[in-house]
Amino acid sequence: MVDAISTFRTESDSSVSETPYTQDAGRDRVRILKGRRLLSPKLSDTLAVKLLGGPTASIYLDVVKNPDLLLSPEMLPLYDFHLEEPAAIDERPQYVVSFRPNRQLPYALYYGRFYIDRERLSFTRAEFNLDVDDRHKATQAILRRKPIGLRFKPMEVAYIVDYADHGGKTYLNYVRNEIRFKCDWRRKLFATSYAVVSEMVVTDIKSSATDIPVREAFGKDQILSDDATLFFDKNFWGNYNIIKPEESLEKAVGKLKKMY
Repeated sequence: MVDAISTFRTESDSSVSETPYTQDAGRDRVRILKGRRLLSPKLSDTLAVKLLGGPTASIYLDVVKNPDLLLSPEMLPLYDFHLEEPAAIDERPQYVVSFRPNRQLPYALYYGRFYIDRERLSFTRAEFNLDVDDRHKATQAILRRKPIGLRFKPMEVAYIVDYADHGGKTYLNYVRNEIRFKCDWRRKLFATSYAVVSEMVVTDIKSSATDIPVREAFGKDQILSDDATLFFDKNFWGNYNIIKPEESLEKAVGKLKKMY
């Protein structure tokens, strides 16, 4: 889960332990190594709601490793798939497969596109959105807690999951989750718009990494802003301190890699 706060930024250095793609995601875990947060001192700037997301999103949004989200035998019949015009990512040709729900269910479904490398036949990218046409279903999918009297209206829930080739094998490389919503209090005339952006980029891969003990794993119901260790050592983050608040994490890390 993540806090949705109007003037807020949380950053963490974490490790992710993933079993091979031939196994399910049940043993995959995330451990927060270091963290910091920037929070507005003005109480009026803060809106405390709890949304689905946070550090463990990299596990559950990996649509290849976690097919229950979109690609399980139970989920596939719920969607119509269409082969779109081909595209290129990093100069590699891609099959583009779009999908949309083909029925109404008691819970919200997704729509989007898969990009599949034409040579490797491996996933390169998944771009998908939660269907927010039914605001009640969308709210049930993402909202975990809000103050009494606050009206929550989801406007957009978008995901990007990127994969990259390393030594002939495809690995999870980047995850982005953006949630846009409006909130207002009863008896107030105008609603306020908010956006929460969560990003994870892989900076190092160790094929022989050991499992993360359960007691050290970050729980899916934990909140990064509450549990990340706070630091005052400005040198800990090194060159990562140059990342601008409005800059994509993937773009910033890409620039850093070119520096070395």
